[in-house]
Amino acid sequence: MFRALIQRIFQGCVFCGAAVVVGACASGDHPVVEAITRDSAGIAIVENVAVSRDIPQWRFVEPPIVELGVLEGEPAHQFHQVVGATRLSDGRIAVADGGSKEVRFFDTNGRHLVSVGGPGEGPGEFRFLYSIDRLPGDTLIVGGWPIGWSAWYDGSGAHIEDVRLGPYFPGLIGRYLSDGSFLRDVYENGSHGNEIETWAARGEESAFRASGRITRQPRGGDVVDTIHGIMGPQWFKIGAPRQGLTLNRTPFGRTTHVAWSHDRIYVGETGKREIEVLRFDGTVERLIRWEGSDVAVTGADRAAFRDELLITLRRPERRADYERWLAEVPFPDIMPAFRALAADSSGRIWVQEWNRATDNEDRWLVFAPDGQLTATVAVPVGQTILEIGEDVVLTLWKDELDLEYVRLYHVGT
Repeated sequence: MFRALIQRIFQGCVFCGAAVVVGACASGDHPVVEAITRDSAGIAIVENVAVSRDIPQWRFVEPPIVELGVLEGEPAHQFHQVVGATRLSDGRIAVADGGSKEVRFFDTNGRHLVSVGGPGEGPGEFRFLYSIDRLPGDTLIVGGWPIGWSAWYDGSGAHIEDVRLGPYFPGLIGRYLSDGSFLRDVYENGSHGNEIETWAARGEESAFRASGRITRQPRGGDVVDTIHGIMGPQWFKIGAPRQGLTLNRTPFGRTTHVAWSHDRIYVGETGKREIEVLRFDGTVERLIRWEGSDVAVTGADRAAFRDELLITLRRPERRADYERWLAEVPFPDIMPAFRALAADSSGRIWVQEWNRATDNEDRWLVFAPDGQLTATVAVPVGQTILEIGEDVVLTLWKDELDLEYVRLYHVGT
């Protein structure tokens, strides 16, 4: 059970890094906000206060520029467990496919060029592939297992070297910044999974959130610097070990999200409308805050959470246990302040607001590097953002058969 637990924790990681984003302006129904900036002990505090005018509203332009993925056809176009994708400087797309443990390169028209990596323990091979990060110059860092062990490739797919840090157990981050330094989270018991396991086995309280530290290990260095704290999502359990123990993340719970650009790290706790902007050394440079309305949790939201949990059970024979869990877990009255966090290399910050189960679009807020709210973006529900480009966005989409497609969209009015 604990092995499956670790996999579930890891698949729910809260991280996102992206490239540059620029959008066209348009009128919309959302108010422009006036950014009021003040200083507190050397930290700029930006308060976005609503006024009466309209702000730019961006959308994904249909159809997508490129769609990768097929029901039947060339194996390189069939994806299973896509963990990330990045657009190279010349427009080619590299997709990290966790199922095949490969990185697949495609040209600007979506034609497959080459696949690298694959299962194994040799140079450039993976026991488990979980991430892809791009450095300046199109160097790709592909994260494997254990965490901290990675393979580095150039933009053509040629293997450069394997870098082995740690090894570390999976946490909520475990990614590389643009300077090649390694960002991860650590806890009293060594990893986020260990914290959950310890509580599940011995903790008396029914609900638990693991607290830890975000650390940064410079490229080629052994010194690990603590740059911020981190709080994991809340878990809730019923029963006891060997006596029907059932546990899962609580619905609509609070957690810490982390994103990064070419020279900044962004940290937000979803319980409040505030993002901290940090330099790579952990120095807090700016606080970005914004006004918003609370979103009530409805019966439809509760039903959607229940259905999603039961449909995705790894062990369907335990459905009755999770039915009992759902009967006891407390649902909050309102959604968290925001749902997800992303950043681009120019320092713009994308914040996804919580939407209701009946909505057909997700709404993102885009903040400029100075903290000014500059646009909103409407994203069709079901599109997971993988990377944000100059005026394009890479997404992961799954059809009704749960087949995976990587799409490149133009962002416009």
